[in-house]
Amino acid sequence: MYPEYLKVAAADLGKGTPVKVRILSDMASIGLDMAGMLKTEIVAANREGRGATLIIPVGPVEQYPILARMLNEERISCRNVVFHRQWTSI
Repeated sequence: MYPEYLKVAAADLGKGTPVKVRILSDMASIGLDMAGMLKTEIVAANREGRGATLIIPVGPVEQYPILARMLNEERISCRNVVFHRQWTSI
């Protein structure tokens, strides 16, 4: 009934691939972590004098208000950042 990829055990996620997998405890921690990672990419691009194109999911969206607050509080420019939304279907 379920696709095979939904049957992968948490301990096996990313095994045999270059993909790094971290398991977090709840949606709040996932949102904070993702916002921090997006901010890190934006800061790195700004520091290196290049633009950044970020492919972002359209849901869940808890990370976006957190990211906006981080960027505003630290006055980080998004002048050269492109946010490309990614629609997925299963």
